Amino acid sequence: MNAVIDNEWVHAAQHLSFVLTALLFWWALIHGKRTAVNYGTGVLYLFTTAVHSGLLGALLTFAQSAWYPDYTNTTRAWGLSPVEDQQVGGLIMWVPACLVYIVAGLAMFAAWMRESDRRVTQRESVGAILSSSPRLAERSPS
Repeated sequence: MNAVIDNEWVHAAQHLSFVLTALLFWWALIHGKRTAVNYGTGVLYLFTTAVHSGLLGALLTFAQSAWYPDYTNTTRAWGLSPVEDQQVGGLIMWVPACLVYIVAGLAMFAAWMRESDRRVTQRESVGAILSSSPRLAERSPS
């Protein structure tokens, strides 16, 4: 913990790792294959991420003492006590950040339902074509 505070390069590397893993997470969700399984997996990932980050945000928001005492001297510039600064950070992590996950999860769930509907319609169309042509129906391996 002290290395992050004492060394700017370590601090920068820590934040770079946060950004890179976030980019990887969103890249996989946005650019993944558009199959029913992947939509379901994406919804699961977004839901579990919303739960664990929301829980951590809530814990930080309602904490009565500072979790990171090394930051006690950095909050005075903002006119906040270390606990207030932590609570504001937890509140931001809890509410607006979780809303992003929930909105993205609902959008992915809606896309999943559209994909499912498209597949059912496609299957019904193929079934209608096969049933309308006796020769095709005889050759069909149903």
